[in-house]
Amino acid sequence: MITIFDLANAIITEDQRAYRPVMARALGSARAAVLLQAIVFRYAAAGKKPFYCINDSLRGDLALSPRKFTIALARIGFKIMYGRLRENAPNALVYYWSDRDGKTWYEINETALKALLIESTRKDGAL
Repeated sequence: MITIFDLANAIITEDQRAYRPVMARALGSARAAVLLQAIVFRYAAAGKKPFYCINDSLRGDLALSPRKFTIALARIGFKIMYGRLRENAPNALVYYWSDRDGKTWYEINETALKALLIESTRKDGAL
């Protein structure tokens, strides 16, 4: 069975850019592609379970301004809050929420990401 991680690795470019151009085109933003790649990496490292970042550590790691980070996250994510559940955004690539301790949790919607990877690589001729 092909996993989303197999698909993501299959479209790495030879020049080893910090993002995958196929994903940048599919998302309409190189910043969103870089952010998604960073979240996928951390999600995989956490055993495919939600992981957290304290305050703005993810934004800082990517050297994005608060505004650019927010715009990139809005392209790929859906914030879960009271009354806003995963079911409200089945096509979001990332679900995220904040807890009382100031931690922001991130979780990949594997179904949506796999569908996007398959569709974008087919359009790009990579599959």
